[in-house]
Amino acid sequence: MSIDSPTQAIKLAELKSLIEAHDKTIRIGKPGVDSSGQEITDQTKSIYFTLEEIEKLTDFLNQDPLYKDIPKTEKGVKIYLGCYTEEIAKRYYPDHEKYVGKTTVALITALGKKGGQVKDILPQELEGEDEDKQRKPPVENVGTLCPPNC
Repeated sequence: MSIDSPTQAIKLAELKSLIEAHDKTIRIGKPGVDSSGQEITDQTKSIYFTLEEIEKLTDFLNQDPLYKDIPKTEKGVKIYLGCYTEEIAKRYYPDHEKYVGKTTVALITALGKKGGQVKDILPQELEGEDEDKQRKPPVENVGTLCPPNC
Protein backbone atom coordinates (compact mmCIF):
# COMPACT_ATOMS: atom_id res chain seq x y z
CA MET A 1 0.00 0.00 0.00
CA SER A 2 1.30 3.46 -0.87
CA ILE A 3 0.76 6.18 1.73
CA ASP A 4 2.54 9.06 0.09
CA SER A 5 -0.41 11.36 -0.59
CA PRO A 6 -0.32 14.88 0.84
CA THR A 7 -1.90 15.48 4.22
CA GLN A 8 -3.57 18.83 4.74
CA ALA A 9 -6.66 20.25 6.29
CA ILE A 10 -9.12 21.65 3.77
CA LYS A 11 -10.95 24.96 3.78
CA LEU A 12 -14.64 25.32 4.62
CA ALA A 13 -15.52 26.34 1.04
CA GLU A 14 -13.78 23.21 -0.26
CA LEU A 15 -15.67 21.04 2.20
CA LYS A 16 -18.94 22.48 0.91
CA SER A 17 -17.86 21.87 -2.71
CA LEU A 18 -16.95 18.24 -1.99
CA ILE A 19 -20.30 17.59 -0.32
CA GLU A 20 -22.24 19.37 -3.07
CA ALA A 21 -20.48 17.36 -5.81
CA HIS A 22 -21.30 14.14 -3.96
CA ASP A 23 -24.93 15.18 -3.43
CA LYS A 24 -25.37 15.84 -7.17
CA THR A 25 -23.95 12.49 -8.25
CA ILE A 26 -23.07 9.50 -6.11
CA ARG A 27 -25.57 10.22 -3.32
CA ILE A 28 -28.47 10.03 -5.77
CA GLY A 29 -27.16 6.97 -7.59
CA LYS A 30 -25.27 8.61 -10.45
CA PRO A 31 -21.64 7.69 -11.12
CA GLY A 32 -18.86 10.17 -10.54
CA VAL A 33 -17.35 11.70 -13.68
CA ASP A 34 -13.61 12.02 -14.29
CA SER A 35 -11.75 15.03 -15.73
CA SER A 36 -12.41 13.86 -19.31
CA GLY A 37 -16.16 13.56 -18.69
CA GLN A 38 -16.17 9.76 -18.53
CA GLU A 39 -18.13 7.88 -15.85
CA ILE A 40 -15.97 6.45 -13.05
CA THR A 41 -16.12 2.64 -13.17
CA ASP A 42 -13.56 1.99 -10.40
CA GLN A 43 -14.89 4.11 -7.52
CA THR A 44 -13.13 4.63 -4.19
CA LYS A 45 -12.92 1.47 -2.09
CA SER A 46 -11.19 2.83 1.00
CA ILE A 47 -9.47 5.92 2.40
CA TYR A 48 -6.49 5.82 4.76
CA PHE A 49 -5.76 8.52 7.37
CA THR A 50 -2.70 8.49 9.59
CA LEU A 51 -3.06 8.43 13.35
CA GLU A 52 -1.47 11.90 13.39
CA GLU A 53 -4.29 13.26 11.20
CA ILE A 54 -6.95 11.71 13.43
CA GLU A 55 -5.22 12.97 16.58
CA LYS A 56 -5.40 16.55 15.25
CA LEU A 57 -9.17 16.23 15.56
CA THR A 58 -9.23 14.61 18.99
CA ASP A 59 -6.50 16.90 20.33
CA PHE A 60 -8.55 19.92 19.30
CA LEU A 61 -11.59 18.63 21.20
CA ASN A 62 -9.56 17.66 24.25
CA GLN A 63 -7.40 20.81 24.46
CA ASP A 64 -9.42 23.74 23.10
CA PRO A 65 -10.73 25.86 26.01
CA LEU A 66 -14.29 25.82 24.64
CA TYR A 67 -14.51 22.04 24.41
CA LYS A 68 -11.97 20.45 26.79
CA ASP A 69 -14.41 20.15 29.72
CA ILE A 70 -17.19 18.53 27.69
CA PRO A 71 -17.46 14.80 28.46
CA LYS A 72 -15.86 12.50 25.88
CA THR A 73 -19.23 10.85 25.38
CA GLU A 74 -20.50 14.14 23.91
CA LYS A 75 -17.72 14.98 21.45
CA GLY A 76 -16.46 13.14 18.45
CA VAL A 77 -15.67 13.06 14.75
CA LYS A 78 -18.28 13.37 12.02
CA ILE A 79 -17.58 11.94 8.58
CA TYR A 80 -18.98 13.68 5.50
CA LEU A 81 -18.99 11.97 2.12
CA GLY A 82 -17.71 14.06 -0.75
CA CYS A 83 -16.65 13.85 -4.37
CA TYR A 84 -13.52 15.47 -5.77
CA THR A 85 -14.04 18.25 -8.29
CA GLU A 86 -11.23 19.01 -10.71
CA GLU A 87 -10.48 22.29 -8.94
CA ILE A 88 -10.05 20.69 -5.53
CA ALA A 89 -8.16 17.64 -6.81
CA LYS A 90 -5.67 19.96 -8.57
CA ARG A 91 -4.98 21.76 -5.29
CA TYR A 92 -3.98 18.62 -3.39
CA TYR A 93 -2.72 16.04 -5.88
CA PRO A 94 -0.04 16.46 -8.57
CA ASP A 95 -1.70 13.57 -10.45
CA HIS A 96 -5.13 15.12 -9.91
CA GLU A 97 -6.77 13.41 -12.90
CA LYS A 98 -6.78 10.14 -10.90
CA TYR A 99 -8.99 11.75 -8.23
CA VAL A 100 -11.62 13.80 -10.10
CA GLY A 101 -15.06 12.27 -9.54
CA LYS A 102 -13.83 9.90 -6.82
CA THR A 103 -15.60 9.56 -3.51
CA THR A 104 -13.74 11.03 -0.55
CA VAL A 105 -14.52 11.79 3.08
CA ALA A 106 -13.99 14.82 5.27
CA LEU A 107 -13.46 14.31 8.99
CA ILE A 108 -14.67 17.15 11.21
CA THR A 109 -15.06 17.68 14.93
CA ALA A 110 -18.59 17.61 16.32
CA LEU A 111 -20.59 17.71 19.55
CA GLY A 112 -23.58 15.56 20.37
CA LYS A 113 -24.89 12.47 22.04
CA LYS A 114 -25.01 9.06 20.40
CA GLY A 115 -28.41 8.65 18.79
CA GLY A 116 -29.17 12.37 19.20
CA GLN A 117 -28.60 15.60 17.35
CA VAL A 118 -24.99 16.34 16.37
CA LYS A 119 -23.55 19.85 15.88
CA ASP A 120 -20.59 20.35 13.55
CA ILE A 121 -17.63 22.39 14.75
CA LEU A 122 -16.45 24.08 11.57
CA PRO A 123 -13.72 26.63 10.91
CA GLN A 124 -15.05 30.14 10.52
CA GLU A 125 -13.81 32.09 7.57
CA LEU A 126 -14.16 35.63 8.90
CA GLU A 127 -13.54 38.53 6.57
CA GLY A 128 -10.92 41.02 7.66
CA GLU A 129 -9.47 38.77 10.37
CA ASP A 130 -5.89 37.55 10.39
CA GLU A 131 -6.34 33.95 9.29
CA ASP A 132 -3.45 32.69 11.44
CA LYS A 133 -4.97 34.12 14.63
CA GLN A 134 -8.35 32.41 14.22
CA ARG A 135 -9.05 29.33 16.31
CA LYS A 136 -9.60 26.67 13.70
CA PRO A 137 -10.91 23.22 14.29
CA PRO A 138 -9.20 20.89 11.83
CA VAL A 139 -11.07 19.50 8.83
CA GLU A 140 -9.18 16.51 7.46
CA ASN A 141 -9.77 15.33 3.92
CA VAL A 142 -6.65 14.47 2.05
CA GLY A 143 -6.38 10.82 2.99
CA THR A 144 -4.91 8.14 0.74
CA LEU A 145 -7.59 6.92 -1.65
CA CYS A 146 -7.75 3.34 -2.93
CA PRO A 147 -7.78 3.24 -5.88
CA PRO A 148 -5.36 4.55 -7.03
CA ASN A 149 -3.22 3.84 -3.93
CA CYS A 150 -4.15 0.29 -2.91
